[in-house]
Amino acid sequence: MANRIIPITVAELPVYTGLDGANADNYYRAGERRAFLSAEVMHPFRDALRDETGYSDENIPEKAVEKPINVGSFTFVAQVTPTTKRPGYKDVFDELKGYLKAMLAEYKTGHRPQGILTLDDEPYISAVDVLKRLGKAKRKVTSTGISIELTDPDMPDAPSSIVVPLGADLGKLSEGNAQRYLASKSMSERYKAVMDEFEDGLLGLTGFSDEHMPAATEDFYAQMGSHIFHVASVPYASTSYGKVVSCLDKEPGKRNPETGGDLVLATMGIDAPRLRVYDTKRRDEDCLVKLKALLNRMDRLVEENTETKLRQRPINHYPVV
Repeated sequence: MANRIIPITVAELPVYTGLDGANADNYYRAGERRAFLSAEVMHPFRDALRDETGYSDENIPEKAVEKPINVGSFTFVAQVTPTTKRPGYKDVFDELKGYLKAMLAEYKTGHRPQGILTLDDEPYISAVDVLKRLGKAKRKVTSTGISIELTDPDMPDAPSSIVVPLGADLGKLSEGNAQRYLASKSMSERYKAVMDEFEDGLLGLTGFSDEHMPAATEDFYAQMGSHIFHVASVPYASTSYGKVVSCLDKEPGKRNPETGGDLVLATMGIDAPRLRVYDTKRRDEDCLVKLKALLNRMDRLVEENTETKLRQRPINHYPVV
């Protein structure tokens, strides 16, 4: 039995004019219509374009490839690029810190873990070994794949409404689907503008921002027409673990070597004032750093690369019937 085709018309919405019931209605409609177009029109067609390239995370080109995809009178261009997905630096940091803490704990019990030397009655560890450990942790949480960036053809006219034939194959690479995809993308951007302006106005009513943060979570409620909005203004600590790890293993610049990571500079014998906390020792070709000092320095780097930010999204929205 053939699928029944149900044509649904999706129309544009009035532009935002202020915080009131009518604009709250449009905010709600914009979110629902945007989700509808994304799931039913844009994702199926976009996925078909990506599949048409012939590349995937399991089939990676040796270098970046640009592939035009002709769909009727429309030409889409897919830029396929091999990628190395960046590691989760918090996982890298936590693994290294856990390893070093375990070594120190074992040392304190009277054992002498492999790789730990006692100098001046203090446990020391090879900076080279720590860098190797960091590299191993990075490789474990790094994966290869591809990124596909699609360049769409120009859409001559932005329609005021779109007919979506539910039940049809909207992922098929046909001219009609291409036109519907481009129209949906344009409409979705207009819906997003309606939502962004409404949310910006609503967030402004809370009185909080990155420049004026609450001391603790503050709840704000507003009713507009048949809608209730709940904004939780939440201050939170945001740590850039990528910068923390980089402060340990970054390669130094040619003009300014001191920009390099602590452990890299220590192994190179570069004298930077911040390295004195490690009380480094040379042994043959190796550089040893004080284990406790390294752990303290890692904690300090976390503090230096942590800032308080404000989270106010997502906004809870309850349409009242």
